[in-house]
Amino acid sequence: MTFSEHYGITPTSKDDWFDPILQTDTLLFIDPLLLSNNGIKPFLRSYEEIMEFFKNAFEIAAKSERKNSDLFFKKLNNMLLFPEVEELCLGYSTSTKGAGSGRGFSQDILNGIYNSIEAGLNNIDRFENIGLFSTGIGRDRISDITANIIKSDLINYTQTIIKRYSDKITTKKFPVRNTKFNMKTLVWEKEIVELPINPYNNKGLLLCPKKILNIDSYMSKESFLDYVWDNQNSDVRDEFSFAIKSEIDKKSIISIAKKHTDWISLYNKFMISRDFSSYDIEKDILGIYQPSKASFNYGEENPISFNEPHNQKTFDYVVSDIINYFTNYIENNSGYKLLWNDDKTAKKEEAAQLIFVALTKSLCKANNIDLNRENNLGSGPVDFKFSQGYKNKVLIEVKLAKNNRFWDGVRLQLPKYMQAEEIDKGYFLVICYSEKEIEKVKELQKISKQVSKEQRKEIIPIIVDATPDKKSASKLKE
Repeated sequence: MTFSEHYGITPTSKDDWFDPILQTDTLLFIDPLLLSNNGIKPFLRSYEEIMEFFKNAFEIAAKSERKNSDLFFKKLNNMLLFPEVEELCLGYSTSTKGAGSGRGFSQDILNGIYNSIEAGLNNIDRFENIGLFSTGIGRDRISDITANIIKSDLINYTQTIIKRYSDKITTKKFPVRNTKFNMKTLVWEKEIVELPINPYNNKGLLLCPKKILNIDSYMSKESFLDYVWDNQNSDVRDEFSFAIKSEIDKKSIISIAKKHTDWISLYNKFMISRDFSSYDIEKDILGIYQPSKASFNYGEENPISFNEPHNQKTFDYVVSDIINYFTNYIENNSGYKLLWNDDKTAKKEEAAQLIFVALTKSLCKANNIDLNRENNLGSGPVDFKFSQGYKNKVLIEVKLAKNNRFWDGVRLQLPKYMQAEEIDKGYFLVICYSEKEIEKVKELQKISKQVSKEQRKEIIPIIVDATPDKKSASKLKE
């Protein structure tokens, strides 16, 4: 359920806010490049606030020693704590409970600042450039930094919307951390703030404009590499001995950035000169929002109940029923439509994985089962883990049949992770978009049995038919 659905709001042309799904995070991020030229009150000076913050951080870093005994270093470490802003319902999580204090993340930012200084940069033109000097800073971290520093602006924006719909929105006073950074004491402050209530976790909600949200950051290591490869190709080949772009990993990008800070300035000017737009949530060609919203609503309107599992055997039964519920939704209740765009192109693997989360999350919660997802969805060794306590665990991989590395999933990835986690059972769900793909995976049952025997594990293949133009279950009864 979304914010507007819960509070019975029909957005008008004045409503430029993103309508968050309340049960889970949506895979969108605040993009600073969109924020820096948005024309939306109260975000007109938001990017300047971020740059002022990092100007101070660089000044503190320049006069401190990089060791824990140094007072300024300690202050800087605390200054760079940017926990996930769970009130926004954005990011990677399968829930909306956030990602802790951000203590480990502060080390990545520290590394980025000190590496920048070592390269001769005592300040930066764009704060996103810090990501060029540390391997641990990606789109999610850049978004977290941004949201923390502009949190007071997000609060003001949210309270404007509250006033507009004061007769519908239920609010409550919540403690909100990192609402303001005190430059004199170098300490983050928290406040008690009146915010809408998220009924799924009884915590506060923050809203933000759709105009500043993106699936990725326009300015990133990857876009810097693209720029350098296109514009400084011969120098990169000569100085760093790279024959092809795919050879260049994150550490190599840092080496290039440290040696050629002049390229960073050129890159910044090039990026700022381009036209940019936010992610189109209505078209949602990647399937990160609309399918999840529809699937959550279907799950709430069509609940099923189980006896709560109390050992591995009954746990396995419940997990099997949950997977069958997902399969039946896709094949027989029009769920497959959520995997196709209006132009009849199929959505990517991520869409199928997000639908799986949206549909099964409430079932897991009702049965005291944890559903955990890899942070880098789709790029990790396995996609999901169902667990209950220490012993009861099942792994699940969700793959498209058209994925070039499809067979690696069942032969290598899933069994490898099962061995590492000491888990005996795993499901391999294959989404097929065509009859040709269904034909392609006919050998899956045989290969799964073979791998199960070799690894002494149980791998259960599930083929999900997401081919278009099927009749729904209700029509089949007619």
